[in-house]
Amino acid sequence: MKWYSMAVLAVTVLVMSSFTMKDGDPIYEKVDKMPTLKSCMNDNQDAALKCTYKEIINIIVNNLEYPKAAKKAGTEGKAFIEFVVNTEGQVEAVKIKKDLENGCGTAALNAVKTMVTNKTLWNAGEKEGKKVKVKMTMPIMFKLSPEDKK
Repeated sequence: MKWYSMAVLAVTVLVMSSFTMKDGDPIYEKVDKMPTLKSCMNDNQDAALKCTYKEIINIIVNNLEYPKAAKKAGTEGKAFIEFVVNTEGQVEAVKIKKDLENGCGTAALNAVKTMVTNKTLWNAGEKEGKKVKVKMTMPIMFKLSPEDKK
């Protein structure tokens, strides 16, 4: 498969304080219990997070296309996509936080948006036992295969 020419994903949650969206509900970046995919239910939070990251990688790799202009220009690096998992476990507010050239940011954004269109089911994050909105930042690495560099 196009494994080398597909982007390699590393999921990172940036640790900062909370902020508020227009509706007044705080959005947190660090909580007691981070959001996880429902398919990764596990009493062990670390195991649930590892499973979630693995599943997200599969979602992104299966839905990401390396832009032709980026391949032609030899563009490599990371695009950062930000999204919020709301209290109902739905992904919202998906946006490019840091772009690359030649369409990589848009390609990464579209791949992450498949979690919205496919209604990927999440367990909401929790702070002090209460479900809260959690902002997550996902770096998506674009690296060309040796064949694509020729």
